[in-house]
Amino acid sequence: MTTLAYQLYCSRNWPLDETLKMLSGIGYAHVEGYGGLMSDVPALERGLKDNGLTMLSTHYALDALESDPDKAVETARTLGVGKVFVPHIGPDDRPNNANGWQAFGKRLAPLAESVGSDIMVDVDVTDDASMDAAFATLADRWGSLDFVVHAI
Repeated sequence: MTTLAYQLYCSRNWPLDETLKMLSGIGYAHVEGYGGLMSDVPALERGLKDNGLTMLSTHYALDALESDPDKAVETARTLGVGKVFVPHIGPDDRPNNANGWQAFGKRLAPLAESVGSDIMVDVDVTDDASMDAAFATLADRWGSLDFVVHAI
């Protein structure tokens, strides 16, 4: 069965405690976090527990991961997060050619290693063959990947 999680960023303009209670009340069991929630991890952990929710994944800004990867790992472990995603690459960090993207991959490799990741997938979202190859790689690793929703 497919596991669904509510992306808490969608409710960033509402009080977190009310959002968690509402989600639990309508049957959600899982949520996805974002960096803005990580300023008070103990309160977030309590809110999740009090409402019977788990945080399967979270978004974390690239600069926050690079500046303190140990904190990101500890936060993820504390909250039971299994997957951390960088949701957006700012214009100043976003490469605009193949050499730039290769250099960016080299920049990310030590970060992936520092947080214990043993997989990085190179994908050009403008190229169907590249997307197919990325999904095949992930399916080989995880068995399946139901879908990805991404917005730039």
